[in-house]
Amino acid sequence: VSNPLPPSLKRGLKTLNEYWRETYLPEQQLLEDDKYAEPVLAMIPVADVREDVAAAWKRAPKDDSVQKWDILESRVNKARKAAKGGPDKWALDKCVNEIIFAHVYPRLDVEVSKHMNHLLKAPFCVHPKTGRVCVPMDPKDDDFDPNKVPTVIQLIDEMNAAKAAGKEVSYKETAMNDAVETFNRTFWNGLKKECKEEMDQLHGKVREAVAAAKPLDF
Repeated sequence: VSNPLPPSLKRGLKTLNEYWRETYLPEQQLLEDDKYAEPVLAMIPVADVREDVAAAWKRAPKDDSVQKWDILESRVNKARKAAKGGPDKWALDKCVNEIIFAHVYPRLDVEVSKHMNHLLKAPFCVHPKTGRVCVPMDPKDDDFDPNKVPTVIQLIDEMNAAKAAGKEVSYKETAMNDAVETFNRTFWNGLKKECKEEMDQLHGKVREAVAAAKPLDF
């Protein structure tokens, strides 16, 4: 990460900072397990500061990633302000941002745009070799097992069983029912609500404009 940040990264950082503190740290519990906390600690470029943060973390609650992050951020900023220039100050100036960008900044893979087989990652596509169905997962579900997702053969058998039992032949009678419910709960319902709110706002502007007999300004 360059210092100062390019305008696009500077704009993105504001959103990332909110997501980092309010969602990522408390839900992913990044700093509560030494296996994941140590690599974060290693991203502090100055040894004295790194050791200071590590010592402070030992005195902090082990199950509070947000508090541990606050410690890291405050110690790095304190050292950054005390540095009188040179490579240490330059590295500390961008240290906090680099950690955030490394963990939550969206990445674009050029290969995904070039090859059609990457579309297999879209929800409900079928892998041609394994026959497994690509199902959405709840990011809060720690027990998701990719080896237990439905296969095409399994779904066919379940639909045939439903037909033989005189039931409606529908995905609701198969293992896909849970997958569709997860998709709706974690993505579609929220998107639908957001779109409805936007449409309601637009309709409100239309009604106001018609009532006032003024040109519409969208």
